[in-house]
Amino acid sequence: MSQAKGKLLGDPVGELAKLPVLADMLRAQGHGCQLVTLSSAQMLEVLIDVEHKEFLYEQKAKPVSERQRWDRSKAAKYPVEDGATYCLGWSFSPATSVRQIDTLIPVSYSDGAHMRSSAAGILLSTVSLDSDHHVVPLTYSCLLTNENEHSHTIQLEFSKEMYGEAYDRPERREISDQDKGMEAAWGKAMTNGSKAFNCARHRGDNVSTTVKPGGSEARSLYEQAVKALTLPRLEEIKALYSPQAAAYLGQVPDAAQYIAACGKLHGESVNSTVEAMNAVNDEVRREFSSGVHMTAALLSCVKKSSKRFNENKTKAHAATGQLPKAVLSKMKDVLEKAGTITAGVSFPARNDKKRPYRKNETRGRK
Repeated sequence: MSQAKGKLLGDPVGELAKLPVLADMLRAQGHGCQLVTLSSAQMLEVLIDVEHKEFLYEQKAKPVSERQRWDRSKAAKYPVEDGATYCLGWSFSPATSVRQIDTLIPVSYSDGAHMRSSAAGILLSTVSLDSDHHVVPLTYSCLLTNENEHSHTIQLEFSKEMYGEAYDRPERREISDQDKGMEAAWGKAMTNGSKAFNCARHRGDNVSTTVKPGGSEARSLYEQAVKALTLPRLEEIKALYSPQAAAYLGQVPDAAQYIAACGKLHGESVNSTVEAMNAVNDEVRREFSSGVHMTAALLSCVKKSSKRFNENKTKAHAATGQLPKAVLSKMKDVLEKAGTITAGVSFPARNDKKRPYRKNETRGRK
């Protein structure tokens, strides 16, 4: 890791020098792309914070009797030059996503994934779904830092810049894990009434391990409460909580953990959609093997986003109608007799060929 940091701080040429050029090219093509830069003092704080977190992970793996306290005075001496500007990473939003944001459901999913490399860093991802429930990437941020309030603020502010009122609005709901940095950043960055929702799966895991005794029973009741259809039903289930479960779950507002209290979630309650994208973007996380490979990571992310859009387009064009095939087969006779159905729906006609029906079809008459 020290070697990777040395490359970042000591060699601002080569691959890293290509990054601004690539960012300019992407912006010229309508994509959103920004380079995140820091002053020398800010960069030094980031590097020490990364070292601090690694130290805590190491201590956690040791027996309690052998654990040590963090001493900032013993942090590594990084070759940070006074007055210099350093690149922390980049944020990217595909042009295709920016253009179709108004057609997507107003529920987004966010998560952070660590780099699979020698360099400490994260890939923050925010995605949504189109009307066919295909995943649409909104924003990625690849940063040489920890997952914290600062990194999540970068992600949220860039998303607001790219998507404007379509992103930060009262109807917006964003599902994420219970990262404290995300919660802090959301409260400061999102000011127009949008709501953050805690992933029910992550929270359910925490209920199981934290509530003692009766963790399993508490989780079962919690999961029922999450999916309660009405507020009265939600209150009925909450009344069954044990004192321990009520105390733990009461630390989070109802609107941040129950569908009925939050509203406008379109039935969604977990962020598995974006977690699946972490595996899809595994190549991006591997490309980020050191600071000077930020360019390769960004290029890989662009290619992945382009592939995703083309796959979604192919699936949409391959659809034969707005209704599932099983439904169409059962309704074929009724639809043929009706003669008028929703525009775009097609079904097997009597001559065994696909024939689309359109509402109020004139069949050639003027």
